[in-house]
Parts: sequence; C-alpha cells; structure tokens
Amino acid sequence: ALKIAQTLARVGSWSADLQAGSIHFSAEAAEINGLPTAPISWADYLAIIHPDDLAAVEAAWHAASANAAFHLEHRILVGGRVRWVEKRAQITRDAAGRAVRADGMTHDITETREAQLALKAANERLEVTVAERTAELAQTKTYLEGVLDAIPALVGYWDRNLRNRFANRAY
Repeated sequence: ALKIAQTLARVGSWSADLQAGSIHFSAEAAEINGLPTAPISWADYLAIIHPDDLAAVEAAWHAASANAAFHLEHRILVGGRVRWVEKRAQITRDAAGRAVRADGMTHDITETREAQLALKAANERLEVTVAERTAELAQTKTYLEGVLDAIPALVGYWDRNLRNRFANRAY
C-alpha cells in the first residue's frame, strides 16, 4: 500500500549514511531522480542537481547538518529533462552530536512548478498587453480632447449625478 501511495503521489523516500557518503532510494525516489535503488555516492547524487541550484543544495545540506532539518525545492536533470523536486529530511546524530544519517522524502513537483511558471508567463504577457492598451487609450484620449478643444462651441459631458466630467476649452 505504501508503494502504491508513493507512486500515486509522486513521492519517494530515501536514507543517507552521512559517514559513508552513500544514499539509498526507494523505488519511487529512484524513478523520480533517475537513479538506481542501490546505494550511490554523494558525488553521484550531486551530479543530477541542476547546475544553477547546486550551490543552494549544498548550502541547505550544510545548514541541515547544523540544525537537524532539511527542506528545499530545486531542479534536477533526469534523462536530459529538467524536473522540479521538493526534498525534506531529518538528520540523526550520534552521541557526540555529529550528523550520521539523514532520512527523507523526494516529491516530484514538476507539474506544479511548470503550471506556476506558465501562469507567471501568462500574467507577464497580460501586464504587457494592459500597459500597451492603457498607453493607446491615453493617446486616443489626448487626440480626442485636442479635436474637441478645437470646436468653437460647448462640448461637455456630465455623469448621471450631473457632475461635469469633461468640457472643451470653449466652455
């Protein structure tokens, strides 16, 4: 049942022997990361981290070794494709306080991140369109006011509360 739940949720578990520098993935975590279920080295794990996220991952691990918790969203490269993952871990310490083990989870959040990025891009396009349209309307307003000001008779506009909203210069 756990395997089915992990597959459906796109969540996998893993454990790391921090003294040996090895990581073991559940079947789902291995599939998400594009790695084997057999233990791999820390260097092999770092090799799949997106180059732009590598420093943040290393910094988060360093901080986790000091405070016993790890949580980070970052990109990985799997089969030439970028995936977004959320990783969480709990650090276990020995009697001397040294970090010796990490147990964690990997959640494939690629679909969510891609949807967020698509929404952000759509919002940016909309903002550009609104700014362009607003500029066009302002230009049209200026043009129309110029035309109306050139008319030597009263031209005005009052709203339903009888407040004057516009009057040309002849007024």
